[in-house]
Amino acid sequence: MTTWATPPLASRLADIAGGRYLLRPDVALFLLAGWVFGVARVSRNRRWAVALVLAPAGFILLARFVLHRYGDNAIAVQLENRGIGLVTVIALFCLAAGMAWATRRARVLGDVAALVAAGVLVVSTAGPWVHIARQMAVPSRGIQDAARVVAADVPSGARFAEVRQFPDDANAASVPHPDFWLIQASGRPALNEFNVESTVATEPAFLPEHLLDIPAARAADRLAGVGVTHVVAATARARDHLLASDRFTMVWQEGSWSVLRVSPSDGHPDPASQLSTVGPASATLQRGDAEHLRIGVRAATATDATVALGWSPRWRVTVNGRRARAHRDTNGMVAFRLPAGDSVVRVDFGGDPWEAVGVLVTVLTLVVGVLLVATRPPASLATIGRRRGWRGHGTGLGDRAGGTAAGGDGSGGPWAGTATATPTATSSTTPTAPALATTGDHPDSPLGTP
Repeated sequence: MTTWATPPLASRLADIAGGRYLLRPDVALFLLAGWVFGVARVSRNRRWAVALVLAPAGFILLARFVLHRYGDNAIAVQLENRGIGLVTVIALFCLAAGMAWATRRARVLGDVAALVAAGVLVVSTAGPWVHIARQMAVPSRGIQDAARVVAADVPSGARFAEVRQFPDDANAASVPHPDFWLIQASGRPALNEFNVESTVATEPAFLPEHLLDIPAARAADRLAGVGVTHVVAATARARDHLLASDRFTMVWQEGSWSVLRVSPSDGHPDPASQLSTVGPASATLQRGDAEHLRIGVRAATATDATVALGWSPRWRVTVNGRRARAHRDTNGMVAFRLPAGDSVVRVDFGGDPWEAVGVLVTVLTLVVGVLLVATRPPASLATIGRRRGWRGHGTGLGDRAGGTAAGGDGSGGPWAGTATATPTATSSTTPTAPALATTGDHPDSPLGTP
């Protein structure tokens, strides 16, 4: 859902209202009722309530404008799809506030009634979606065997790619995402990505989605350049397309499933090394883990080189112990200049000044927060009660806040002696000032309490 094309606004709103997208059937009516309550609160000078009413609609309109203005931008394309779930949660705040207002006078019973109503709303609207919450189907025999081949044949530190052909590959695997299942089952990393936020190297990450759209020889060049040593194909069509180039060789086949090995172009590093070069060179991966790579290289001449890692300024590249100037290449990966001859290239993920700034801000925030709490005078229970709309009665909240002021027995229960802001009553039943306000607004809530 989050990576599909954004439909026209009218279609999107109709799907939401009809319970086909985002919300279950009929929930949109309750959501509308919550908005009506929010508008009513705005009319009673609860100005912050307008934020909860307008934020969802404003976000959708903003996302549509950005999509219209920057239609080719990967973030703009997915902005609405990524954020609409969160703004829907914000929209539900109005409904939650309305339920709290309707049940608050019943105190504990009102809280129970609100919880029951919310539960009934969730259960009653589940409808045909109940069957979705179930154990995933058992993966097919073909993908299970393919995972074993990948685990045994893909070198440590290298990666594979699964040719995405949705829904054909998902049907052949009996799992919705064969690529991610293969990662988990084989223990080997894959080039495949799910979303544009996962890496700055978006073009290589989505290469498995388009392998059948480019010539096989070109596919081999691009896969080898990003450290892919093997390709998993779920269909005969994908297998035959890639085998049109002698750069792909069959490792294993069972039914429609196959695993192919990717060979480098003549005179260039093996993709298992995770290094690609413009000029002739050979390379061997000596160490490869998430944050540290060590590569032995032999280059005929000085040449530009690229490590199959998504760019970050925190990557540190050294060549023969000397710091190399790394930069981001056109594909969003780590690039640097490689000298001629034998070299040992180390790539390590380290800190940067902005990380120190972030830690400093976090520490200062914690210190200031502790100081504010430590130096702030404790609020009386009467003040807390006025904020929350408690009503004193019997030996309940009233006598907790004011001892005998609320008509209790004078003991005040376990809270006795803790409230000093409420004036002492002249009798056990008639206080000189109300122990706790029965009406008023919660100053911390944008919707307030009527």
